[in-house]
Amino acid sequence: MTRTLTVLATILALTAFSRAADPTPQPPPAVKPPLTAPTPPSPESIRIKAIGEKQALFKAEYDLRSAQLKDELSDLLIEKERIETELSVADARRKKAGAEAMAYASTLAIQAKTADAELKVALSELRTRKEKLGMEMALRAQENLNAAAKVKAEIAGLTLEIEQAAAHQAHELHAVQIQQKALAAAALLRAEENKARLADMAAETERLTAELAHAQKVREKELQEITAQTAVLMAKNANAAQLQAQRASQHLASMTDLQQEMAQIQAAMTLRDTRDAFRATVNRDIAYPAQPFVDGVLTISDRRIALNDVIMEGTADFVTERIHYFNNQSAEAPIFIVIDRSPGGSVMEGYRILKAMEASKAPIHVVIKSFAASMAATIATAADHSYAYPNAIMLHHQPSGMSWGNLTQQDEQMIIFKEWAKRLHATVADKMDVSMDEFYKQMYEKNSDGDWQEFADAAVKIGWVGHIANEIREEGVVKRPTDEAPEPEWFFFSKGTPLPDPKNDFVLLPRLKPFDYYFIYNPAGHYRWVE
Repeated sequence: MTRTLTVLATILALTAFSRAADPTPQPPPAVKPPLTAPTPPSPESIRIKAIGEKQALFKAEYDLRSAQLKDELSDLLIEKERIETELSVADARRKKAGAEAMAYASTLAIQAKTADAELKVALSELRTRKEKLGMEMALRAQENLNAAAKVKAEIAGLTLEIEQAAAHQAHELHAVQIQQKALAAAALLRAEENKARLADMAAETERLTAELAHAQKVREKELQEITAQTAVLMAKNANAAQLQAQRASQHLASMTDLQQEMAQIQAAMTLRDTRDAFRATVNRDIAYPAQPFVDGVLTISDRRIALNDVIMEGTADFVTERIHYFNNQSAEAPIFIVIDRSPGGSVMEGYRILKAMEASKAPIHVVIKSFAASMAATIATAADHSYAYPNAIMLHHQPSGMSWGNLTQQDEQMIIFKEWAKRLHATVADKMDVSMDEFYKQMYEKNSDGDWQEFADAAVKIGWVGHIANEIREEGVVKRPTDEAPEPEWFFFSKGTPLPDPKNDFVLLPRLKPFDYYFIYNPAGHYRWVE
């Protein structure tokens, strides 16, 4: 672009120069031929001629330079068109790349959802496989037990056969020995009784000895066969034991593989559970600013104490123990008592809460979100730091109650009752900058029952609450809520049978708390509530 501007400036400058120099030469005035012989040219004519030649030379150079400049300008215009074309192409490529990036991001999101679904399916398959592997392990263990029992039975049978064979052999040997002893005794008797028959007896003895030797050889052969059978049985027993060891080793290897696979499955499931637990919490540090209220925004930390519903026996323990704990934890970070909705309650329990607030080294900030009346409103007004939503309602009135006994006893109780009212409402009257009598007078001027109620944006003007919070941030909520939303009670007939009366098909809504109203579209009276 700079080169183009330079060339254009040069062209304009040369054009101006040519106009100033008047490059078109004027022809010399016509001279009539002399009647006499021509005279030599004068110096002036020579100078004019030289100037004309220079002008012609300048014009030629100007024409040449103009042509060159036109060519350069044409080249520059072509270069400009080329650059613009390249810029247009680059812009189209950038747009295409952006579209492709968006498509790729969409594809990645779809792939992430698909991967999550596939992971869920894989986890389900792993659980199914785990159950199947457990059943296979149990079946293999039972098969191994059966095989071991069968091998033990075979070994017991072989052992019994060997023992029976040995007992039979021992019995036969014992019989032969008894027979040998009997024959020897008979031979001695016969030798003594009849020497004549000695030869016969000797021959008989030789015969019997030969038979005995034969029988012994037969027994030895049988013993060898039994020994061989025993060796065969022992070899079978060894093979069975080796087979059992191999089966046990295979079973152990299978068990090891199954245990490793189960460990991997368990690790995957544990990792998934850990990830879910990590996602279910806010993993960042909680800030504890010394000034939690800035530009209408109140930031509540996890140093939070809920004070809701009726203040009754045990409420003071619940609140004061937490005040002491947070003070022991830090004497600088603020403590928040948050009243979502409380109608008040016990003066003794409330008084203990007020004293714990006074004794706290850490600053106490009381917050009203919906409704605080009576003792709860007194706690909020007495606090050094108090806040409320603009539409939160505060209500102050004189203490109410019942007394029993005779007139004297009731008079005594009334003295204590009035003293409680003085001790509790003195702080409220001081915040309003009025006396107790003026405070009670204004109560009944506002309402004939003495129930003086104000929205918070009006209560802040009379000293009941310190600040209006347009926004409240609960920084202490760091775990994903798991409780279920409340539901009304449904009353209806079975859908399979016609309704005898359409009015009997309705929803019963719960009773509302004080100063609350249902804001609901209900033209057919389908929703009902207890008045």
